Amino acid sequence: MDIKDIKVSLGKNIKKYRKELKLTQEVLADMVGSNSSHIAQLENGKIFISCDMLAKMCNVFEVLPCVLFETKQANKNSSVKENIDKINLVLEKLNNDELEKISKLINYIISEKII
Repeated sequence: MDIKDIKVSLGKNIKKYRKELKLTQEVLADMVGSNSSHIAQLENGKIFISCDMLAKMCNVFEVLPCVLFETKQANKNSSVKENIDKINLVLEKLNNDELEKISKLINYIISEKII
């Protein structure tokens, strides 16, 4: 894998998440402080993303940076990983008491086989 492959894969993932949120390139650009031309270049693998832009995209898409760099060769269980990553992002914002309550809730759900 070379840099071109990485840029193309990253661009495809940005486009995929943008479309999942039903955002236009213009709207996404406004959300991350950029312009639609820059978003188009990223999506087409023409340019590489800056760390600042990567952080903004991850916040908009609610994913970890590694998710945007996943390639086609990624595990077929990537949707499970994506859901876990989203949950982790939410959990990171909670305090210890809230985390303990969530833990108890998860244990209850598992023990009662609710899902």
